[in-house]
Amino acid sequence: MVIHRVSRNDPCPCGSKKKYKRCCLENDQIHNIIPTVAFMPEKSGPTKFTEMTVQDLIESQLKWRQPLYRTTADYLLKQMTGVYDWKYITEAIFLWHAYVSDTEPVIRKEGAFAAAIEYYIAQEYTHNQITQSYLADKYDVSSSTISQRFQQLIEYMEVMNYGSRNEVEANNPLARLHITEQDLMQVQQLFESSSNPVASKMKTASFIDRLMNESAASLAPKSTNKEEAQSLLYVAWSESSKETRIELAKKALSLYPNSADAYTILAEAASKSEEALELYQQGMQVAEQEMDAASFETYKGNFWGMVSTRPYMRAKLGYSQMCHQLGRMRDAIAQYEHMLALNTNDNQGVRYSLLTAYLSTKQTYKAEQLLQQYKEDNCANMNFNRMLIYFERQGTTRQLTSLWKEANKQNPHVTAYLTGDKKLPRKTPEFIGYGDENEAIFYAQGHVHLWNLHTDLIKWLKRKLK
Repeated sequence: MVIHRVSRNDPCPCGSKKKYKRCCLENDQIHNIIPTVAFMPEKSGPTKFTEMTVQDLIESQLKWRQPLYRTTADYLLKQMTGVYDWKYITEAIFLWHAYVSDTEPVIRKEGAFAAAIEYYIAQEYTHNQITQSYLADKYDVSSSTISQRFQQLIEYMEVMNYGSRNEVEANNPLARLHITEQDLMQVQQLFESSSNPVASKMKTASFIDRLMNESAASLAPKSTNKEEAQSLLYVAWSESSKETRIELAKKALSLYPNSADAYTILAEAASKSEEALELYQQGMQVAEQEMDAASFETYKGNFWGMVSTRPYMRAKLGYSQMCHQLGRMRDAIAQYEHMLALNTNDNQGVRYSLLTAYLSTKQTYKAEQLLQQYKEDNCANMNFNRMLIYFERQGTTRQLTSLWKEANKQNPHVTAYLTGDKKLPRKTPEFIGYGDENEAIFYAQGHVHLWNLHTDLIKWLKRKLK
């Protein structure tokens, strides 16, 4: 299920056959109503966004006022494929269609707006810290052009009554497509609650239409202790107070003892590592009990896409990282590998921890395989670890220089921290950005011990800084 906001030039959803802007637009703006239409593939069950559904959306479902608008959508699809989940690519296409339908911009170079759309998606919907300079190279346009087009998108949202720039994420219906996990859980429950596919689709469409203007909690009554417990846990995740999170987790367990997220929350609050490890393990065990055994094969490869599997994946990640921290590397690696097999999109960033674990245990071949599997990932972790692996095999050759130049271009701050020219802070950054100094600090804190095993490599790096 994906949702498209009715644009100014679309037929009015009231059925008058007039354009929306000449019919109900003004009244809807006064009452803060945002009409939407739902697009759903012709099958029941959880929606799987694929290249085919997005291509069909561009070719058949959406009407383009100019051929260049359509070719820009195709170009955007091509550039984002393999980098983003299909649901985010779908949202990008809807955003582009809404913008051109309402504003009918003059397009001189398709890369300019396409880059701005990708930048918006990366900033608002994903955790990919994509910079404008990176996109400038990718789309062969200037950073200033991307900035201008991005500002136009933001201004468009404001004009269309989405609120101030600071409120875009909260009020923009396109941003609301990135709905909360609690909302997605209720959508999934609606799918599962009816054996009639048509009725299920109608329920879900109605739910998401209302979701645009109402809170999720008001739309679906909690009919079981399990659902009530999970709702408490969603509240707990957003609480800043450790004591409140613990209290809510314990209350959830009293309602439903198999609440896996409750164990994860309690593990995160534990004062001792062994206690945390045990709680994470309990979370994994109860989550496994809650899932149909067939789910592990049915959803293998896209496990995170099913909301009901996420408590298991959260507990599993916590358990894996705690094993890693305690030096139980064999257990940690086995868990990491299983997580990537279940969810190759790796929404949780497991590949970074696994790569570090491989390097720490001298499993160079497996590390190389992992780098190849995620070769499109151009972050500091992957780039500098690629250098480390190459040096261990080949030494300081011209190819190592090429790898360093590529890594240094993506993040020029890392080398100084690895060589000790810059002192590493004790505190780990709360947020990191693609290519920024926080990313460099985060990488060096987790890997400087591996680099320090190679004094010749550190000396080589020092010469590069001169």
